[in-house]
Amino acid sequence: MRKLGIGDLLEPPIIAAIWVLFAWLWARGVNRAAKLDRLTVFQKFGIVFGALFFLGMAYIVNLAQALRIPEGNWVVLVVTWAAFLGGTGYWRYSRKRLRKNNEDT
Repeated sequence: MRKLGIGDLLEPPIIAAIWVLFAWLWARGVNRAAKLDRLTVFQKFGIVFGALFFLGMAYIVNLAQALRIPEGNWVVLVVTWAAFLGGTGYWRYSRKRLRKNNEDT
């Protein structure tokens, strides 16, 4: 079993924060929006769930390397994490869209 260092714990949130910054700048440039509330729902979900996916994936890989789990097994964990986030994102997006449609009628 490999020991997890401080870098293994701090690198994922730092890289996820960089992801959020660049994704926000890209979305802001696409929309020419000055504020976060002017981004589309899809862009907001992409920023948030992209960062969450990276955090979960990085921690799964770090933990798998520390526990010496074979590559095929931790890939299944990463795919499961992606499917969970995808399902959650789709569910939240659908719920928000349904709520918006009910308010419009």
